[in-house]
Amino acid sequence: MLLARQIGSRFFEERALIEEANALHHLGNDTRALADLDAAESGGTAAHDEAGVAPALLVKGEVLEGHDRADSAKALQQALEIDRRIGYRRSAAHVIEALAQLRRVQADMKGAQTLLTESLGIMRELGDGPGEVTVQISLGNIALNTGDQKMARRIYSEALVRAREISDRHGIAVATGNLAQIDLVEGDLPASRSHLEEALRLKRELGDRNSLAYTLGKLAEVSFASGNLVLARTYADEQRTVLREANLWGPRDQIIYAQLAIEEGQPAEAEPWMSTLGAQSPKPNPGAEAYRVLALSWLARADTKKAREAVEEALRRARMSPNRPDYGIPADLMAARVEAAEGRVPNALHHMKQLLVEARRLGNVELELEIRASQGELDKKAPGDGRVANSELAEVAADATARGFGLVAEHARKAMRGVETSQLR
Repeated sequence: MLLARQIGSRFFEERALIEEANALHHLGNDTRALADLDAAESGGTAAHDEAGVAPALLVKGEVLEGHDRADSAKALQQALEIDRRIGYRRSAAHVIEALAQLRRVQADMKGAQTLLTESLGIMRELGDGPGEVTVQISLGNIALNTGDQKMARRIYSEALVRAREISDRHGIAVATGNLAQIDLVEGDLPASRSHLEEALRLKRELGDRNSLAYTLGKLAEVSFASGNLVLARTYADEQRTVLREANLWGPRDQIIYAQLAIEEGQPAEAEPWMSTLGAQSPKPNPGAEAYRVLALSWLARADTKKAREAVEEALRRARMSPNRPDYGIPADLMAARVEAAEGRVPNALHHMKQLLVEARRLGNVELELEIRASQGELDKKAPGDGRVANSELAEVAADATARGFGLVAEHARKAMRGVETSQLR
């Protein structure tokens, strides 16, 4: 953008503003993104150039998706009408994909799938290999969001094969990163780490700081789940450096630091970060996650009243999302843990039993291990000699260790010794 200003080109400055807004949006800073878009639209150049205004409308529609869905749909439809009128089929395909995302967050998965299939057809007709890979990955996301991990894995794998065929390094990086997420929920932490490390290598080569930061954050999460808190902090620190260099560091990126603080016995440090993030984000992600971690921080300080307030907000945010495995089940599990802390242990165990059935139905081993560990911890506190609970916890510890989930394994072993733990779910 500085170069555009130096050469006095308002047109290129507006394009730079649009690109910056897009990057800000993907990193969760929608306030600054909308400000950039307003600045771009007020310049006058793009307003008289349909080929220039359509990209701004596309990004605006994507940004508004989490704030005002009616205005989001309006902006996207306007962009689509322009692209179709001037014959920009490739751009139209991108807008259709954005409309599919809007359908997805409205829980209209069938509608989203129909739109993505249309977009995929356009990409294939145009011979746009990278575009084809991108849409395939979006179709995989729909499958993953609805709990069909097998279908998601198949689609991501096909996208990866296609990306390798055309040497689309960006597509390879995204597909491997998404396969890493499936590895994680299916309980194969080493495979998840391997996929993420390949994605990280490619993203370093590509120099895409936003995408690089995202992958570093995922590696921090995987390292945290493995119980390697030092490595988790190393990845988180590098992510922070990358984002700060791009002036994109924000509260959203402090979730991992809040989790580390709680696990390291300093839950009070997490509260201001997560309160700020929750208040700033109206969307399920990262709002639901922020309030869930906030509830955990209060629970770790034995403040059940504030934990209840935080978890109720986490539940409310989670209900806004069609992605139950990522937001709904974790929020419900946290609610059950708060319920137990309030003295309603039988109710909490009943709810955990229901969640365990759901996690197993979805094939989400990561959640299953965390729920079983939480159940064992409560069973250990129940009247009796605790041998059954210890047996359950020993089994969880063994399963978690075998799959690489060192943190859950350590929590289970601590619970066996009667030590209070800070289960993150």
